[in-house]
Amino acid sequence: MRAYITLLCLCILTGKTLFSQCYKDNNIYSSVTKYKNINTAYANSSTATYLDLSNQDLDRIPYLLSQLPNLKVLILDNNNISDIGYYISSLSNLEVLSIRNNDIMQIGYYLSCLKNLKELYLDGNAISEIGYYTSSLTNLEVLSLNRNKITRIGYYTSQLKNLRELYLDCNQIDNPTYFYLSDLENLQLVSLKNNEGASSHNTGKYTIIK
Repeated sequence: MRAYITLLCLCILTGKTLFSQCYKDNNIYSSVTKYKNINTAYANSSTATYLDLSNQDLDRIPYLLSQLPNLKVLILDNNNISDIGYYISSLSNLEVLSIRNNDIMQIGYYLSCLKNLKELYLDGNAISEIGYYTSSLTNLEVLSLNRNKITRIGYYTSQLKNLRELYLDCNQIDNPTYFYLSDLENLQLVSLKNNEGASSHNTGKYTIIK
């Protein structure tokens, strides 16, 4: 899993396509069927662990997702989803969730039910804060919120005790406060590119890049 996360971060930093271009030569998921049709995944629900529903003009979380209890990777990029609804909350084994480039405005209650989530990608939405429900994702190691409307790094970030990498590029953070990151012992990287007032430096515990 560690190699998997490292490669995923490389994909982000190099601008490559997540879960596709970077993974085609990676053997971690070489033996896993990557479903791109939810009905096909449902027909194989006992073994389906990887589902990519990107670019399918979805405006909501499909009901059939709640019938896929073994999913570990779910990709919903480039749709029109505005609400992370009830059906996603039953995915108790989910480890990687990507809902980039949608219309989501907040990290709500149902997302907080994903207790085993390790990587969350919500780039390109309309999220304004890292709010209360985020703090329930205590196993989260990578949180990517690039290109949202976040204005500050708040208290609830401090509850993500396993967080290693935090990406907040292209937001509206004009005066970053790093106090709430000081107790995150596993934190290695905070990316604040294209935020007014952020500066690049090494705190001794983690690196901040702008």
